[in-house]
Amino acid sequence: MGDLLIILLVAGPAAIGQSYFVYRYLRYGTWQGDRIGRALAVKSSALALLVDTALVSTIIDIYGSPQWQSVAELVEIWVYFIATIGIWWQLIVLLKVQRAEKKRRESD
Repeated sequence: MGDLLIILLVAGPAAIGQSYFVYRYLRYGTWQGDRIGRALAVKSSALALLVDTALVSTIIDIYGSPQWQSVAELVEIWVYFIATIGIWWQLIVLLKVQRAEKKRRESD
């Protein structure tokens, strides 16, 4: 029980905070019309999934059966895949925006 309490005290606030950020950003943000906003939405969603699945996976490791551990590992692989897409998408968009800004400044 002590391990679970520590995990919940450390990872719980991170999971709640990131998930709430994603909810507020997707629900009320203006991310749809902006390349960087869309990339941030994907990356933030993936980070929320990573934190949430890590928390659930840890709880399953402590209290769960082997069949649920296999499911948790499969979900984690997919979440890492989504996170990788979001991270690289954000980087590519940032580089494109910075190049366009540099060209605009040079042409002025």
